[in-house]
Amino acid sequence: MTSNRFASICDRRRSPDRGGVLSLSKGEKGSVRRPSPIINNRFFHSGAQKPGFWPEAWLSHTAESPKSNELSAQARKNLVSPTGIFIALALTVALISGCAVATPSPTQTPTPTRAATATPTVTPTRTATPTPCPTATLTPTRTATPTPTPTATPTPTDTATLTPTPTHTATSTATPTPTATPTPTPTPTPTPLTIGQSVEGRAIEAHRFGEGRYKVVLVGDIHGGWEANTHELAQELLAHFETHPEEVPDEVSLWIIPTLNPDGLAADTRFNAHGVDLNRNADTDLDGCVGNDWSPTSYTSDGPQPGAGGAYPFSEPEARAARDFLADAHLVVFYHSSAGAVFAGGCRDNASSLRLATTLATGTGYDFPEEGWTGYPITGGFNDYLADLGIAVAEVELTNHEDTEFERNLEGVQAVLAAVEDIVTARDDGAPGQAHWLDEDNVTAYRYPVGTFPHPVSLAVDGDTLYMVDSGRLLRLNVGEAEPPVVMAAPGDTVAGLPVQELTDLALSPDGSLLVLDRSGEVLRYDTADEAWHRSDWETVAGTGGTYVTAVAADADTTYFLDTNRGQVWRVSGNRAVVVAEVSSSRGVDLAVDSENVYVLLREWPGWRPEVISYRAPGWEKVWTVSSGLDYPSALCAVADGLLYVLDSNDRRVLALDAETGETRAVYTFIDRDVTLRGCWPAEDGLLLIGPDVVYHQKPGFSPNETPSSPPEESKSNDTPAKTGKNLVSPPPVSEPDLDRLRGLTMPIAGMSLAQRLNLLPGAPRHYRYGVHQGTDFYIWPDGTTVTTSTEVLAARDGVVIRADGDYENPTQAQMDEWLATCRQEGYTPEDVLDGLRGRQVWLDHGDGLITRYAHLAAVADGLEVGSDVAQGQVIGTVGNSGTPRSLYDAEGGLHLHFEIWLDDRYVGQYLATVEIRRLLSKILR
Repeated sequence: MTSNRFASICDRRRSPDRGGVLSLSKGEKGSVRRPSPIINNRFFHSGAQKPGFWPEAWLSHTAESPKSNELSAQARKNLVSPTGIFIALALTVALISGCAVATPSPTQTPTPTRAATATPTVTPTRTATPTPCPTATLTPTRTATPTPTPTATPTPTDTATLTPTPTHTATSTATPTPTATPTPTPTPTPTPLTIGQSVEGRAIEAHRFGEGRYKVVLVGDIHGGWEANTHELAQELLAHFETHPEEVPDEVSLWIIPTLNPDGLAADTRFNAHGVDLNRNADTDLDGCVGNDWSPTSYTSDGPQPGAGGAYPFSEPEARAARDFLADAHLVVFYHSSAGAVFAGGCRDNASSLRLATTLATGTGYDFPEEGWTGYPITGGFNDYLADLGIAVAEVELTNHEDTEFERNLEGVQAVLAAVEDIVTARDDGAPGQAHWLDEDNVTAYRYPVGTFPHPVSLAVDGDTLYMVDSGRLLRLNVGEAEPPVVMAAPGDTVAGLPVQELTDLALSPDGSLLVLDRSGEVLRYDTADEAWHRSDWETVAGTGGTYVTAVAADADTTYFLDTNRGQVWRVSGNRAVVVAEVSSSRGVDLAVDSENVYVLLREWPGWRPEVISYRAPGWEKVWTVSSGLDYPSALCAVADGLLYVLDSNDRRVLALDAETGETRAVYTFIDRDVTLRGCWPAEDGLLLIGPDVVYHQKPGFSPNETPSSPPEESKSNDTPAKTGKNLVSPPPVSEPDLDRLRGLTMPIAGMSLAQRLNLLPGAPRHYRYGVHQGTDFYIWPDGTTVTTSTEVLAARDGVVIRADGDYENPTQAQMDEWLATCRQEGYTPEDVLDGLRGRQVWLDHGDGLITRYAHLAAVADGLEVGSDVAQGQVIGTVGNSGTPRSLYDAEGGLHLHFEIWLDDRYVGQYLATVEIRRLLSKILR
């Protein structure tokens, strides 16, 4: 993160006030005793000898310090004297004889396990996206924490098994019993894992020691030749742990990456072969910090560096390799030079990162400045990116660009290794609520084949029956039973006389009926008693229309709807509908109710943090508002027993808020970094948590069995449930590799930004045609200027023209009437009608399954035709309103660009929760 060799201090932007954080002065650090690594070996504290390693008494004579191996002058004289020679020969013979007797033959030597298990496997064992077991049994088993995986993207396994199967991970092989040989056997060097390649094809390698649950990563060099001493330090640390693997605690997997920038190291430059500063290439736009968003122009002590941030976040192969490998890490330390200080990751007070930084400062003796970096802006830094994911991250700055300062940095690493669990589970001082750390001791996992429900967006539980909306479908499953989910409704079905387009939310009424929301704006009710579907035409009761309902909730015979367009919460009971609360327009994303309260979740907004607001009957006055303590909430799970459950922190934890006061009463967080949560529901005996293709059951004080209680059955195929005939398996809406395929798109209008109004984004209803919006609309620039028919439309990426409506003619009024009549009759927008309503269009094929569409154009650029190659930023047409109903009577009315992004035959945003859509588009459109 630091500047070039002419800078004397590191690149660290200013951090906010870190009140209450341990600050150590130079004097205090200087007085810290740095004990010998041998004396402090955690395995020798009790005096017991760890199997497979040597006693402390022997190790104390083989310490690595040169001084400890030096012989005094008198000793040297004794050795060269005749008596000394005789004594030395006698001792040598005795030692050789002893070794010959004590050293076992090859057949007697126990097979070492450390070297074998240190070589990482390339098949991940992720908890969040598991490879299904080929069995049909659903016996609950302990969710064994997987060995940290060598890659962030699991290899999917094809399977026809549709019954949930528990995952069981075999226990590690025991460490062999030590021999009596006084000479230690050298530990084989672990085979490094190649986690990626540089621009010029050099391997980026990670070396592993230990097999524990906590993934700790030391990154030696990200700034190439400018900080070559950090690469040397990493190599020295690597050599040390190759010699002393016993210093890695059992619960830790220690990884060392000597360099993330091998090209820059070879070329003696700060940048990679593309001229990009890899520590300015991360995506920090959504981390809630001010001034650190990724930028193509980065800064060093020499001033601005145009282009050094890269073309877009994670544009560089080295940055992507680091991102993917570190995604499931618990703790990461980056080494830089040359400020002689330690800096905690993130702009906000991240308890784990602060604990890590203070531990490093104490162990190394480096300064820990509370004010952070104040020199110049830091954009797109990995420290901020990883801290925003909840990873404990810190930077250690060496004092110059030449020395490695190995001894003090080794002590810093040893201090961290001794406190890993305390660092990972650290919380802010005075943080409200009880912390529940979830792992194999208190969670049972029921796993389903990959793709069964890859991305749930809403769920409800009735006894042992769980209902969820996933991939536009309504699924029903019985928790704990070895049966696949039943598809109750899916896109293309017709229920209650209405076509299902894309289901997005559901609510369970106390009478047992289900309310299900379609993105088209339709609300369907399923009566669980008679298994019949009905339409809920609440807008007729309310006397309104054109709403954008993002959430529904139910209480007794009363239904609530959150209209994000107007910022209103509607209460509908019988034939009466009233607005009971008003919130900021386009911010409302979710809704929950109990007997007398309504709770609304509002998303983040420029200048505003996300909020949860409570309103209480009968006057529906605002009772409380909570924003502090919320990171990135995406859903209000449920209200039960006086607690409101909130899915928060990029879907990695659940908060239980006091329904009366809004105070945090409990926090549920998985220790396993691979776990992604998609929903939660309180149960009588704990908490149900839903992830992609897995249901977790957290039971306080309950420890599940370690092995299945019944033998696995033969797997059975059930790809096509009889209910609908729809294939049960579905791919996730947007995976991390998909996101990389989408990154680097630029705005189709110069200077334009993404609208805050959710109604202009994909997934919004389009009532006039009974359909769902599949793209993003651009009407106005950030300064308030509206587009005109002269506004140029630009290619979002290099591509080939596959459609260009140069000879387009606008529909007649009769044709428009016929189209809209067809939509009313069918209850949705048929594809041929939708194509006509898009007006004049240009489509570009960018390869790799990516297509962009530009609609409602006033004109197509001269000479543009099918087969033409276009470059990113090239003019392909001008803004218009062609194909819209308004265009028939007002040639200048409602001018805008309708811009669609399609990947693998899905529009980007399909099947995502409302709050996720804008966050996704913010990452891919620049």
